[in-house]
Amino acid sequence: MSTFTFKMILIRPPGTGKIIDGIVINKFSLDYKQTVGVNLLTKNVEVREGEIASLHIWDIGFTHSFEYLRKSFYEGTNGALIFFDLTSGETFEKAKKIYAKMKEIIGSVPFILIGDNIDLVKSLDSTALRKEAHKFANDEGGIYIETSQDNADILEEAMCELTRRFQQKQERMLRKCLRS
Repeated sequence: MSTFTFKMILIRPPGTGKIIDGIVINKFSLDYKQTVGVNLLTKNVEVREGEIASLHIWDIGFTHSFEYLRKSFYEGTNGALIFFDLTSGETFEKAKKIYAKMKEIIGSVPFILIGDNIDLVKSLDSTALRKEAHKFANDEGGIYIETSQDNADILEEAMCELTRRFQQKQERMLRKCLRS
């Protein structure tokens, strides 16, 4: 059995992304976030039969308090989970800005853009926001999904796909180094 380890950044505004708490295996002290601005989570994903990836997820949130530390949080990142609230276009704009800043610091990385609280937008006209989010993710080479606390399966599947992308990128880099 092969095991891989990848670092992932989790960015989520308050009130979104609670679904992630239900699918991770280890969650460290909540008080830790208040001192250094990050929660550390772990998730094991089966990439292929017999290949397990351990995802070290750095939950850095949307807070401005620790923005000066973000650069160090981004270093070594293989990818990102970026949540926004489907009931708030403002959180989508902020997610795009945070992604752009991250891309500026570490370059392009695989990511999932997650429109959260889909259960709350059934009655709202959020079609334009949803289309814009889907286009943004596609244009940047990411995956776009919509979720709520009730449907963890779609997030699990997307995380498996994202992990495969990490692994493929790593394998391409290794082959390139071996040819040099």
